[in-house]
Formats: sequence, C-alpha cells, structure tokens
Amino acid sequence: MDVVVLAKFVPDINRIPPDAWDRERGTLVRARLEMAFNPLDRVALRMALDIRAQRPDTRIVALSMGPAQAMAMLKEAVACGADQAVLLTDRRLAGADTLATAYTVSSAIRSLADRGLISRDFAVLCGMQSPDGDTAQVPAQAACFLGAPLYPYVSDLSVDAERIEFKCLSSVGFQRVVTGRRPFVATVTRLYPELPFYVDLAAMQRANRTEVLVWGCDDIQLDPRRVGLDGSRTRVIRIFEPERRHGGGKPLVADRDGFADHAAAMLAELRGAFGRSDRSAETDARSDTPGTPGKGYYSGDCVALCEPAKVGLAPVSREMVSACARMARALGCRPVAVTAGAQEESVAEDLASCGAEEVWFIEGLDPAVLRVRDHANAVAALLRQLRPQIVIAPATLTGRVLAPYVSAQLDCGLTADCSALDVADFSRSGRVFPKVLYQTRPALGGNIMATIVSVYEDLGGWRPQMATVRPGALPVGGRPAEACRVHAFRAPASDDWDDRITLERQLADEQQIDLEDFEVIVAVGMGVGDRETIGRVVEPFRAALERLFGVSVGLGCSRAMVDAGVLPHSHQVGQTGLVVKPKIYIGLGVSGAIQHKIGMENSRLIVSVNRDPSAPIHGFADHAVVGDVQQVLPLLTRLAADAP
Repeated sequence: MDVVVLAKFVPDINRIPPDAWDRERGTLVRARLEMAFNPLDRVALRMALDIRAQRPDTRIVALSMGPAQAMAMLKEAVACGADQAVLLTDRRLAGADTLATAYTVSSAIRSLADRGLISRDFAVLCGMQSPDGDTAQVPAQAACFLGAPLYPYVSDLSVDAERIEFKCLSSVGFQRVVTGRRPFVATVTRLYPELPFYVDLAAMQRANRTEVLVWGCDDIQLDPRRVGLDGSRTRVIRIFEPERRHGGGKPLVADRDGFADHAAAMLAELRGAFGRSDRSAETDARSDTPGTPGKGYYSGDCVALCEPAKVGLAPVSREMVSACARMARALGCRPVAVTAGAQEESVAEDLASCGAEEVWFIEGLDPAVLRVRDHANAVAALLRQLRPQIVIAPATLTGRVLAPYVSAQLDCGLTADCSALDVADFSRSGRVFPKVLYQTRPALGGNIMATIVSVYEDLGGWRPQMATVRPGALPVGGRPAEACRVHAFRAPASDDWDDRITLERQLADEQQIDLEDFEVIVAVGMGVGDRETIGRVVEPFRAALERLFGVSVGLGCSRAMVDAGVLPHSHQVGQTGLVVKPKIYIGLGVSGAIQHKIGMENSRLIVSVNRDPSAPIHGFADHAVVGDVQQVLPLLTRLAADAP
C-alpha cells in the first residue's frame, strides 16, 4: 500500500495584514502572508511514516496544490521522510473553492497511479482541517471523487499485513474501524503524535537532491470548466470585518493589592448583568420575520439534514429545521426534515413543532455508527428525488464530513460553518437572480467575515445551494407546522459493510450533558489540570455561582481536556465540540485558541482566569483575571457565597 499525503501551504492566521484579501474577487492574496506547512498535514505525514514502519514497501508521496513558494514545504516533507513530492501550480487553479480543489487534487492522485508513481492500492492521508479556510471539506469531497470511503478524525491506528485499524473521534467518544479497503481517505486530529520538528543533515541533503515534480492543468488533463475560480460552485461576494463584541478591558492581576475588592465588583457586575434582556435573543426574534414570499431563481423546498442522538434528535436539529421553516416562508416553499434511522413518531412530532411540513426517515442506516460514504450515498439519493433548492446541515463532527461528501455527489457548492443565512436578490453582470441564499461565515480564524452565494448560471440541471451551520448560531422556534407528512426512504445497498466498526464511549453515559441548555457555563482547560482539581476547586465555585445567579451552571471544557480523558465530548466547547451562547461564560485555565473561541464567542459576557498574561482568551474577555486558577477560585468562591 502506498500513501499520498495532502500538504497544504497555509497562512499564519495570527498575523493577517489588512490587505490580505482581494475584495473584488473574494480571494486570499497569499503572497502577502507568512506561509507554512499546515500543522495537521504534518501529523498526517507522521501517520504515513508510522504505516511505512510496519509495511516497509510503502511509498509516500506528498502532494500540494498552491503557489511556487510551496516548493520549500514539499522539500521539508521529503526531508521528514516522504519519498517523492508533487506540486500542482497553475494560474488557472487560482481562486478554487473546496469542490474545485478536491476535483483537482483527486485528478492528480489518479494521475500518480496512472504513471506508476504510486500503486493502485493506495491511501490518502491529510489533516482534518486547515487554519485558513477551516472548512474541512476537501478530504470528504476528494474521497467522493475517488470513489473511496472516508475515515475522519483519526486519533490512533494499528497496522498489520492485511488490515488497518483506526480509532476515530466521534460525538460519543470514539469509533474503531478495521478495514482492508483501498483506496481510502483518512483525516487526522491533533490527538495523533506530531512529526518531529528537527531532521538530520543527511535527510536535508536527500531532500535537496530529490526533484519535486511540478504539474499544471495540462499535465493531468483537467476539465477547464471545473478548476480555479471560474470552475468554483461558490463565490465570495462580500468581505467585512467581524463585529467586536468582547474584550478591551484592563486585566485584573491576582497577586496585586486590591484584587479582592476588584473581584467582588466583577461578581456584582456579572450578577447585575445576568438579569438584563438578551440583545442577541431580540435579534433572533426579529430574524424570524421572513421577507415577502415569491418565486426565486431556484425552485424546490428547503431541506434540513438532522442529526440523531442516542434518544431522539440532537438539539442542533431543531435549529436546522427552524431555519428552513423561516427561509421556506420567504420562498413560498415547504420546510422538509431528513434524518437517519427507523420511523419514530416522537421524532416526527418534534420536527413538526419546529415547522417541518414533511419528514423523511432514511431506513437501513445505523444512526449510531457513521459510515460516511454509505450515509452520504443515501442522503444524495434522497435529495435527487426531492430536488430541493436549499440544503443545510449542522457543522458538527458528523455534518462537517457528511455534507461535503454529499455536495461532491451532487456537484454543488457548499459553504462551511455559517453563522448567518439570509434570502435576498443577487445581481451579477447586469442580471438579477431573485431569492438567492446568502451564506455568511468567518474565515482566517475569525479575522474576517465572508458572505458567499452559489449561482449555477451556465451549468444546467438541478443543483441545490448547500451550507453547514454552526450549532447555536441560529435561533430555535417559530411556527409549528399545521400538518406534517412522514415518509420512509430505503438507503441504497452498501458496499462498505466489510469494514468492522465498534463504538467506544469515552466516559459513562451519565456524564453526558446538553451544555447548550445552560445560561451560565464554567469551562475548564489544561490550566486546571485534572479531575481531582475540578472536584476540589472548580465544583465549589460552580456551586457558589448557582446560589449567586439562581440557575444551574454547566461544566464545559476545552478539547485538550477531552483528549486527556478528563471529561467526555458532550462537555467540549469549540470547533469540534459545541457552539454555546450562554449569558455568562467563565473560562478557567483555557488558552482561548481560535478553535475554542469559535464555540463561545457569542456569549453575552466572557470571563477569563489564566495565569498566562498573553493567553489569547484575555484579549476577547470582558473581564480578564491573570492568576493561577487554584489560587484565584477559592477567593472567588468565598466572594460569591458571601454576596448579599
């Protein structure tokens, strides 16, 4: 088995100059950025090297699509152990969205096999996402174009002569997948060991002697209508600065005189703010009023892809259906819900209460076990039958791999991690396209916001507008459906059943919670440390806050605490966890990396406690406390308990 490692040349999102965007084309000017080897793709290379250690005949090829400057990154990959490297670079490839990128990359992989540079018994490894676009869509879309299964979020693996066993992160803990299939695509997480930073002199000399192959569009016989900006199914139409809602206050330093008085004042302010009306809730209520119904550029219904839970539906499913109901009223069509599993009357009633006028159950799929290709094939087959104009899915662990696979099946655009959706007219080249879906999402680690549309003007045939939406970004509620029809759809026959998949729950079911339900959340990071410290200092603080505010206080955590097995995934806040928007969010020992910020930045008030004065969370907290959690919390606990 040979391995292709996808290596992306990415910008440093912590240092983005103001002129980094071409605002007319809606593309990134990468020449103005500091660029580097995507850290998660480096982890994928480490995994490839580990496979070769068990199968010495494995050949590793690093493949990148990017500017000529990416040559240095590919030389680095060779120095770290890759046998060969290929750079796809051509002006005609510039400005590609994820679907055009996946088409190009998958075509190059096929060309590698056709030329004998890799065997036809190959695997593709890459990071689960990159920090610039952060869509996580290319791996799933490339897997679809290659006709391969996708094994996402790999945290560990074992290899023998015949099979590979992956340990994959899931919403309940982990899935263990044993497979002998080839080709396949797998994405890796930070849970897997990193590539060593240093290489020896001999490896560097070998890299210098190794020729990096440079291919353009003509070298791999690409369809010019499917590459670059012109071949993209999505188009950025507006770029703007995100609204700054938090931060700017002077940090409190715990070891300075007067800290106790300042801390008491902070708690009093939090208590006073807790009872005020929620501005975001008012905004959500206004957003439930649709525009004037009328025929749009597209036709068809609005479909919400819902996510099952162990019992019933995941809360995010109600957000998706509520959003579809609002858009359907503006478009004069029907809101439709789709979910996997056998028909359940209670589930249909739940979806109807959010506005669904039609519910489809895809039978023959196990909701607890994610087989990406099987699930995507079934969803795509049903969508071809329904022919909707809009399809939205939650940007969860499942949705972020299922939706892009489906979009590749349907050859349609997909916008990831949207924080807002709207329906409005769109004008281009003197032509007006009525009632198009405007999809707004953060990019470059939240440094910029982009509004995106999909207009398939010259392609012909049916294609939906697709988006994944951040959980917690859209309001739940609206008008219940007056009537709801329920249907069953039988999933197509699967060819993936020889994969053996077992579930491995990370912690006991009783420790699983619905964190989105809490108005106050205390989140712990690695600065807290372990479960013992949580019990000794965090739990008393949480109990004191419950008495102070008169509500239950949820316990959240960073991804690192889930990785360490301290808390289950249902407590995780962030990009691969939950998006929450409580009235008060208190981060304890949380660094505030962008992945975590994405999950909690819509909180009304943010408080940080971290001994590192340069921790990113202090920069966007309304109240920042610089100090050790174990020293600060006992004082805050006493002050909260003694408050009148």
